[in-house]
Amino acid sequence: MAIVAISSIHLLQIFLNVDSYTDRQITWMMAIHGVFLVGIIAMAVMDRLEGYGKKERAKGAGTNAKPPAAATEPMTSRSAILGSRSAPIPPGSLACCEGAACQPRSPQ
Repeated sequence: MAIVAISSIHLLQIFLNVDSYTDRQITWMMAIHGVFLVGIIAMAVMDRLEGYGKKERAKGAGTNAKPPAAATEPMTSRSAILGSRSAPIPPGSLACCEGAACQPRSPQ
């Protein structure tokens, strides 16, 4: 939209100094401005057709989506981490340190 505003200001400056431009130059500048206007109107129509109006922008589209189940459940098996090629790890068998990789706990 900013390009249309800039084009409008430039066109206004041209109209104020119309004596220093030829008819052909003015016609081309008006045509370019018209193309910008048509593009902005087309984008507005597409937004309207998609149903993405002011209400959706105010709510923030997509904020009502639930996180995937894997994101809320702890990973307790190697298959969840490495794929389906490994055997499950019993819960609580990994001791994680801050900033270090998970190390197996020593048997007690």
